[in-house]
Amino acid sequence: MSTYEHPHPKTLARPKVKNKKLEAEEL
Repeated sequence: MSTYEHPHPKTLARPKVKNKKLEAEEL
């Protein structure tokens, strides 16, 4: 969980849906 992972509160709600790139990095 880096700072870049949650730039906005909305992304925290669904970072995988909004940011597909984060999903790949998480895996």
